[in-house]
Amino acid sequence: MKKFLFLSIILFSGILWAQVPGSGSGSSLDQVSFSKASRSMAAVQSGDFIYSTSTYTFNDIVVFSYFDNSAFKVFDASGVAVDSVMLNKDEFYSFKPGKGSYRVDCNNSFTVLIGDPITRSVMGFFAVDESGSPLSTHINTFMPANDFPNEHFIVFAYHDGTELVVKNLTDSTTIAAVILNRGEHLEINDVNSKFLQVSAGKPVSALSYTDQGYYIPSDNGTFAGTNFYGFSGYVGNWSNGVVISAYQDSTIYLLTNTETGDTLMADTLNYGEVASYAVSGDLYWQVQTNKNVTVSNTPYAAWTGSYFYLTRQIDESGEGIGRHFIMPVIYGDTDIYSFADNNTVMVIDLASGDTVYTEMLNRGDHFYFGSANTVYNVIATENISVITSNGASYGADFVPLNFAIGLPDLAISGGDIDFDPDTVSATPGTPVTINATVHNYGFETAYEVSVQFYDGRPEANNAISTFFIIDSLAPGASKTLSVDWLTPDLPEYHEIYVVVDQHDYIVESNESNNTGSRFLIANKDLLPPLAVVVNAPGTVILDNDTLSFTDFDIEVSIYNSGDVAADSVLASLRLPLELSIRDSVDSLMTFDSISAKNTVKFFWPIHIDGFPSSTFSKISGSDDILAYFYTITVSASNAETKDVNRMLLVKDNSIVGINGEEFTLPENFEVAQNYPNPFNPVTRIDYALPQAGHMLIRVFDLSGRKVAELQNGNQTAGRHSVSFNGKDLSSGIYFMQLNFNGRDVAVLRMTLLK
Repeated sequence: MKKFLFLSIILFSGILWAQVPGSGSGSSLDQVSFSKASRSMAAVQSGDFIYSTSTYTFNDIVVFSYFDNSAFKVFDASGVAVDSVMLNKDEFYSFKPGKGSYRVDCNNSFTVLIGDPITRSVMGFFAVDESGSPLSTHINTFMPANDFPNEHFIVFAYHDGTELVVKNLTDSTTIAAVILNRGEHLEINDVNSKFLQVSAGKPVSALSYTDQGYYIPSDNGTFAGTNFYGFSGYVGNWSNGVVISAYQDSTIYLLTNTETGDTLMADTLNYGEVASYAVSGDLYWQVQTNKNVTVSNTPYAAWTGSYFYLTRQIDESGEGIGRHFIMPVIYGDTDIYSFADNNTVMVIDLASGDTVYTEMLNRGDHFYFGSANTVYNVIATENISVITSNGASYGADFVPLNFAIGLPDLAISGGDIDFDPDTVSATPGTPVTINATVHNYGFETAYEVSVQFYDGRPEANNAISTFFIIDSLAPGASKTLSVDWLTPDLPEYHEIYVVVDQHDYIVESNESNNTGSRFLIANKDLLPPLAVVVNAPGTVILDNDTLSFTDFDIEVSIYNSGDVAADSVLASLRLPLELSIRDSVDSLMTFDSISAKNTVKFFWPIHIDGFPSSTFSKISGSDDILAYFYTITVSASNAETKDVNRMLLVKDNSIVGINGEEFTLPENFEVAQNYPNPFNPVTRIDYALPQAGHMLIRVFDLSGRKVAELQNGNQTAGRHSVSFNGKDLSSGIYFMQLNFNGRDVAVLRMTLLK
């Protein structure tokens, strides 16, 4: 079993006064939430709450959900439940419990933003995903209220050809859609007081900038490294500053203006030394070094004190939870938090050489001291975190996710999928090899990692490979898998998906990055100036000649990424004979113009009139999957015409669902949830086989390690049962995998409570 550490962050309040540098007007939003979840809290078992974060906040606790049926509970310092909410995927909720210490529990991994981002303004922070990484393909975040000009929401790219879409998290409106190359950024203005989502084909970072007070992500996915793309501004006419901290001798650094290429600062630092560069205007910059450093945009470069801010300090590992911090700070407050017992912590002022503090801390303990304008060296024997601040308001940050420290993080993105040859032939039947690279960005080894390739969305179960099993994937390791395939008919409509750990055997810190996709033929959807984003179902289920739905909408957003208006914009829809447009809506949409950096959104209501019957409606290599193919054509008088191709798969219901997952099963295979559940220490599972065959039943713990093998041999057709005894195991979540004739047929989630 994994150990989940306790996170405690204490922030101190103080007296607020107007127009102190780093403060604002005190703009406040009402409590903000977005939830459509219908499942009740009572349906979530107590043993499911395995993700926990404890924090002290000024006023706000903003939770972001990345999964359906995420049950959040908030407890006060005495352990009394004070609030709760059920959220679905990409929903959020802003608790306002008031000043104090709280614990947030959830049955799924999540992110949490603390401080006063909803109540106040004038702050800055990079968002993180559920694993605590600032680089991700799926980021939910918030842009604080507006107080000054030149406040921006900025997305940075770290790979060439990065397709990204920014949406309003509340109504799914597309705000921007572009393709960026390495080192480029997307700047969006006028999205203050909005909850936002960034989706990308390759990892990106997202900065909410209404003032300084944050560390900069490195291109390696942490906050420490050798290459950084950042931004510093000048809101309130208060200078910002680039601050570089060295952890090794002979660290060579170079700071450049990425828009002009000018060198701003270059030199060599030794261990514990800091370089700073004051900024008095909007500046996009890059820091490059020969050895790992941390880089921040904090008041240290231009201020000595009297500046409202909050910064989650970053350690040498770049995670924000670690054992070694070099911290340039101004006069203000410093809080150190211990995550383990018998943790010796030492704080040294590098300017004077004085030892400020040395003592043994236990788990949950914290130490506060008033900081000077200096650089501190903080060393601990076990993990700690550090928060520095001043003014006790006008600050926010995403808290370190200590539960991620003990978990793997399996990941794949569109950028990890490639084809050989690079340019896939449009001629059906031409051989093509599909390569996919799976990563473990987490802190623990993942075992028996399953990977499968699909033509089209995975819910249609149109697999084009067997399950690959990676025996083990260590932290920081990657594994490339390949599938030989033949180019299908109409290849421009086909999107290849690769899914990692589809059955959720492995508990991870971030499970929202386990699916990657790439179109077989490179499309032009997001090419400038008119980027097109389509939202429509990808699969419809056929069950006894009845479709799971006959009406649906094709939603389209067109974003003008250019610098001038797009004139005489036309969007037309071409459908197969078996689909029609409802409600007398025209197939041609017209717009006089779309202003630069603006979006238009519309939809076509569609009715399914019959089953696909055209020559190309049958999906190559599949006996039970058909498809409807349709095309959206977008043009303007001053923009290139583009076709956007999509397909709606029709899956014959030879798929039987077990526990919400879909697998191709032998006819009449049956399995029941283990009973009792929760159990102590014995539980029973009943199942039925339609024919004789080989049955393999194994039990895994949260890390993916096999803890028991209950059946491994041939069994006759008919009903069977097996018992599992957990007397030698710890309380927690376990997974039972049933495999029949070499195919995974069911996964049961079991809770052992002793």
